[in-house]
Amino acid sequence: MQTRELGVIDENIAVQREAVEEDLDEAIQICHDVIAQTDENSHQLLERLGNLWLALSERYETHGDQNDLEEAIEVVKQAIEVTEEDSLERMAQLSNYANFLGDRYLRTGSIRDLEESIHIFEMVCDRIGDDELYLDRHKCLSNFGIQLSRRYRRIGTVGDLRQAIQVGRKACKLSPDDDSKSKHLSNLAIILKHEYFRTDDPDVLEEAISVQRKAVEAVHKNHPDIFATFHNLATLLTTKYKLTQNLEDLEEALRLGRLAVDLTPEDHANRAACLNTLAVQLSDMSKKTGVSSHLHEAIDYGQKALDATEESHPERASRLVNQGGRYGNLFWQTKEREHLDAAIAHLDSALHSPSAYDDSRIRAGK
Repeated sequence: MQTRELGVIDENIAVQREAVEEDLDEAIQICHDVIAQTDENSHQLLERLGNLWLALSERYETHGDQNDLEEAIEVVKQAIEVTEEDSLERMAQLSNYANFLGDRYLRTGSIRDLEESIHIFEMVCDRIGDDELYLDRHKCLSNFGIQLSRRYRRIGTVGDLRQAIQVGRKACKLSPDDDSKSKHLSNLAIILKHEYFRTDDPDVLEEAISVQRKAVEAVHKNHPDIFATFHNLATLLTTKYKLTQNLEDLEEALRLGRLAVDLTPEDHANRAACLNTLAVQLSDMSKKTGVSSHLHEAIDYGQKALDATEESHPERASRLVNQGGRYGNLFWQTKEREHLDAAIAHLDSALHSPSAYDDSRIRAGK
């Protein structure tokens, strides 16, 4: 993709977001007003509740305000209550509820939210057929796979990861060539990355990269969340670089990492992940080239990533370990005690993070 085209994408998305933010605030207020005037037995109540949680969800994804997420969860609960038991309408609302629980898990680290999300997705996916028109099974399967992969990372049950790969592949197979295709491909690539970390099989990593490149090709070039597809490819190429030490892989990863950060709104819920990835890439570039400015830039982005990460977030420990390693590298360059103290402090914090994945605690203790 050419630089000029990327600049146009950046400008178009910025204009869209400015307009969308104003529209969302107004839309949410209108939804509240309309629902307040809707009889609880009205056939229009379900649709109006759906409009509200959808607007709240979009604003949460844009700004990361947990109050919007909590309200969306309460609204979708109301939507579930007004549907008939075992109906497709209820399955659709349950799927939405499971998605929100997964989002809240990422904010709070609550294993109860993750377990409930997985239970609901499994029930819904079993209930609906591949050719069901009312509720897209491919979307349900893709989201189910991601939640399973998160539980694998949290608990380490290999069966969860294997099932995640299976349902992720099925989601991509069932997906039509629309906006959902890119997301399903990205989800599968993320799951395959975890399988690579488990097996160290380079063929699995190559498949993950190939799948993610297809996701980049499939995404609409003015899609507000295009940064996520760039970010996922950047993380995979960074992983490949650690295996091959091929500078071209790292250079492409760094270019995509910077692009992802540039395209992500300041208060977006996923900005911390993009900042962390860029910090990892700059740290790797510093080790490869010996240029100290890369390490200082990596520490700066690493701190921004931590500042944007909730204390209870499951990924916080991993980001603390990364930052501790950077300060350790800086200490070997400067021999200044404050850098060693900073390294130790970050690693100690990682060890005691409440929602840390086991692999992060192991890295912190080494």
